[in-house]
Amino acid sequence: MIDLIKRMDLAEVFDFDKFHNAFRQLLQIAKGGECLNIASYIEENPDLWNNYDITKTRSITQVLISEIYSLYELVVDPDDNIIISKVEKKAPQKTAEPAIRELVKCFLETHADEPQDLLDILNYVNQHRKSSTSYNSLCSSLSLDKQVFKSFGNRKWGLCSLPYEKIFAKTIADTHDTETDLTSQNFMLRYSSKRVHKPTEFFTKALSNSSTLCLGLGYFSSACFNVLACGFAHFVRNGGNMRMYINPHVTEDDYNMLRNKDHDGIEASMLQSYDRLLQTFSRRDKLFFKCLSYLISKNRIEVKIVLLRDNGIAHEKFGVFADSSDNKVAFNGSMNLTAAGLTRNIEAIDCSCSWHNEESIERIACYQEDFDNIWNGENQDVHVFDAVEFCKQIVSKYPTDNVDELILLENEVVRDLEQEESKPSAEEPHFPKKFKDGPRPYQIEAYEAWRDRGKQGVFAMATGTGKTVTSLNCALEEYMDSGFYHLLILVPSLALVEQWADEVDNFNFRNVIKISSENHKWKQEIARIVSKMRMGKVVDYVLISTYQSFVMADFQLFLPRLSDGTLLIADEAHNIGSVSVRQAFHKMTINKRIALSATPNRVYDEEGTREIESFFNDSYPYTYSFSMRRAIKEERLMPYKYFPYLAKLEEDEMEKYAKITRRLVQLYDGSQKGFADPEKARRLLLIRKNILHKAKNKMDVFKKIIKEIGEERLKYCFVYSAAGKRNRIEESDNEELDDYILKEMQCVLKQTYPHVTCNSYTGHDSKQIRKQKLEAFAAGKINVLFAKNCLDEGVDVPRAEFGIFTSSTGNPRQFIQRRGRLLRKHEDKLFAWIYDIVVVPDFTSPYYERRFWMMEKHLVENEMRRVANFGALACNYYTGALSTLEEVINFYEIDLNGMVLNEE
Repeated sequence: MIDLIKRMDLAEVFDFDKFHNAFRQLLQIAKGGECLNIASYIEENPDLWNNYDITKTRSITQVLISEIYSLYELVVDPDDNIIISKVEKKAPQKTAEPAIRELVKCFLETHADEPQDLLDILNYVNQHRKSSTSYNSLCSSLSLDKQVFKSFGNRKWGLCSLPYEKIFAKTIADTHDTETDLTSQNFMLRYSSKRVHKPTEFFTKALSNSSTLCLGLGYFSSACFNVLACGFAHFVRNGGNMRMYINPHVTEDDYNMLRNKDHDGIEASMLQSYDRLLQTFSRRDKLFFKCLSYLISKNRIEVKIVLLRDNGIAHEKFGVFADSSDNKVAFNGSMNLTAAGLTRNIEAIDCSCSWHNEESIERIACYQEDFDNIWNGENQDVHVFDAVEFCKQIVSKYPTDNVDELILLENEVVRDLEQEESKPSAEEPHFPKKFKDGPRPYQIEAYEAWRDRGKQGVFAMATGTGKTVTSLNCALEEYMDSGFYHLLILVPSLALVEQWADEVDNFNFRNVIKISSENHKWKQEIARIVSKMRMGKVVDYVLISTYQSFVMADFQLFLPRLSDGTLLIADEAHNIGSVSVRQAFHKMTINKRIALSATPNRVYDEEGTREIESFFNDSYPYTYSFSMRRAIKEERLMPYKYFPYLAKLEEDEMEKYAKITRRLVQLYDGSQKGFADPEKARRLLLIRKNILHKAKNKMDVFKKIIKEIGEERLKYCFVYSAAGKRNRIEESDNEELDDYILKEMQCVLKQTYPHVTCNSYTGHDSKQIRKQKLEAFAAGKINVLFAKNCLDEGVDVPRAEFGIFTSSTGNPRQFIQRRGRLLRKHEDKLFAWIYDIVVVPDFTSPYYERRFWMMEKHLVENEMRRVANFGALACNYYTGALSTLEEVINFYEIDLNGMVLNEE
């Protein structure tokens, strides 16, 4: 006797059906007397296993021993050995039997008034042949000869050559006990188990308000009745009629039997699989099969089995409902009707209603045509069999004749399902609970815009507006549709790796792998994922990598194997413009892409900007934009006040500055409107720029600013220190100069306010030290934090209120990022204050020459563009915020107010 309970417990590791298919072949070719050890045989044939586990050998062998005795009447000795006897070959028939198709043709010509039931045809055929044929073999035989035989549905067959006066056209929709109306329901366009409107809601509405259903299930398993059971009893009570085809999972050996026209063999194999399924069903939910049994017993349903002519499973899942007025609703979905799919809750369907528009009518007609082609055996890619024995088993195992009992049982099942759906799984990804109202409207807008653009695009969102959460919400939406998540997140720094890991955790995404120099095991961790995916397992994962690690050969080797279904999120996407990252992106096969940046344009690098836009199939004004002006207006970011201060070069600095400027003037070719020696000019410009970066007068201006703020208010203050580059040949500055200037500014602060605490935040510190310093700053233990570049991107310190910019920069990305650090909202913060030191040459100096004017005008204009950008959004702009610069802008004839208007 077959022990189905033990069999099911071991089904995850061993394929019992595949074993029996192989064993039957052994019996067919046996010469007699062979000795087979069951345990050794299954251990030496890993293809029989679903998940090879030699520790399960003994348990599997015990199940097989009983099955071999039950199915083949063969005895296995105590050592698990079996002696295989020689198969007796049947002597060939000496007298030729009449052909099956000729007998069918004869029978149909005799009954020429109307098509005949296939069971009557089968009886006639078997009465006139010594060797009988099966129902499915006959059905298949007739399906192969469509020029002679034609199916009229409902098991009726006729001859194509006969002009039937009354063709059997009765369909399952002919009779209704109750008037039904699908138009009374408000059907959504899409249903998903991850959303408010779930598949159970759709099937409850559709089944309860329809009279017929044509259902095509790509794969039939225990998971399907979790959605199909809802409303099924009401469908039965309404007098509903149904046609359903199913596609069971069969083995390659089954297909070999099919090619050899051994329909009896494949039928026996399928029934064995169905017996196992029915045992599983009985433990899960009996409602669906009681309803099915009732319909079968009342001849109100037909069930057919569909097999692809080539090995595989038909994955389509669709159906057409119709009410008593012939209004129709069709569904087509990604419902994964498998046990694994059920546990992962990834059902999702799309819905079309015939009363909505012409497009919906055409789509429904297309679904109906596809269904009828398969049902009638007109699709050349499939075999179609009537599921006679399958239906008999259902009626035998689930007998019922009481519709009211079915209604009561359905009500209980629906209540149970509603309770299950109302309980969010602790393991499922979800929108962070700290946001009680869920995603904000603009975050939903961003997802919809990205989705509508083919799931590629740039999110140009101001620093502090929640780019990270917005992009992860897109990942969450994708998970709701697909039921799995594969994420690759690229970031420019180690600090952002940690920050993203925290945000990913808030969304409850799991299996996070950090790919950076600080995780030496990342290769092994990815290899395990790839290995599981090769075995056909669905694996969720999140990879967070620095751009530096992303371009490494080791990671690039793994990337193609991880690309299927992956969503790429490129944070601070302006970093993609670098040559090495660009090269890696050109090889990438990931289709779903999101670029995040407050400043997608790469300044002075139009080619790099074009590359970024090409990678993400986007261009200005981009898929979604959220400007800083809008963010401040909508109170997503703090309003701020802006105070620019002038710092002029001292005499010794002006002497050196003027000397370099004269050399630049000499190199300038007016006719060509450029420098005669561009490389030499570039080096000179760099040296001159560093003179401005290191201007000594900054210390005096810095002292003036902190005095204006005052000791009592000087808390939560960032000071962005200079970080200029030097050319060793042309300038004597050494690599320690930046640190020296930073320490000098700390000394100025200490001399002015001895009790104000301060510290530095630089790339020389370890990750742990930087984290501790930020935590101390946020807690108010450090009043002033001096930073050198490290606070440009990604660091989230909402409590920062004061920002002193001592390092002038013409790069919008840098100063916009720095400003964004200060505008994050905090409950104890009303405003942000930004102090900006603008360094210019002293045009009153005796070293300054009038011929420098035009060249210096361009330099000062670059500085004023930053001032205009800051001033345009400052809440004190109209109260004279920029008045301190009047002397300079008048001298160089710069329209600063016009620049501000241009920024707006």
